[in-house]
Amino acid sequence: MATNFVATAGGPGHPKYSVCVTTKNDLPTVKASMDALIANTNRTNTEIVVVDAESTDGQLPILRGYASLGLIKLIVKKCNRGEGRQIAYVESRGDYVIAGIDTDDVVGPGLQQLLALYDTEYEGLVLQAIGVTIAPRGVIESLGGWKPLARAEDFDFWKRAESRGLLRRVSFSPYVVRVRRRHSVTHTVRQLWMYAEQGRTPVLSRKWEPAWAVIRFVHHLTKLGRSNPGRNNPGNP
Repeated sequence: MATNFVATAGGPGHPKYSVCVTTKNDLPTVKASMDALIANTNRTNTEIVVVDAESTDGQLPILRGYASLGLIKLIVKKCNRGEGRQIAYVESRGDYVIAGIDTDDVVGPGLQQLLALYDTEYEGLVLQAIGVTIAPRGVIESLGGWKPLARAEDFDFWKRAESRGLLRRVSFSPYVVRVRRRHSVTHTVRQLWMYAEQGRTPVLSRKWEPAWAVIRFVHHLTKLGRSNPGRNNPGNP
């Protein structure tokens, strides 16, 4: 099927940032995800480019609604994840590209904090922050962009950036919560531990609240152990 562009009406003339989103069949989360992304980006300097890989679950009319309001640029094309990343990058215009925020993620004010961190400490580099990539357009081009991989396309990109000495990593999350229905329980637990490390509280469904309580308690004990290492040493009084 040919590429179908739904043009953005209005928006920034030449954005500083382009948020590049890939999606397919995320109907249960797409509205919450897009509403949060729009609310936490500055339309005067940021565009949102969404590539939908021909969804069949009913999410396309929702995305077309955002596009008709000039809130996103929507591209519909059959593609895998790596191809979708590259299409969004090519069709974006910003000086800096933000990739990896997809429609099963819900961002919060931390996104603007992350951009401020990038501007002050990582300008000109590729920054990896809990699955999010921020990089200058020229650097992405020099690295060859994203390869047409169905899986691990971001890891492949980061590996190439690292081989050039351009990759930096931070354990800072721009998310209120990562829904990530495709991810394992282990992955979700690791994400919750990261929130505990940062002293932040995620927005969770009720089924995850007991796990979050346990993680906070274990993290508290771990923190006590770090601050009082002698307590775990039998040789100390």
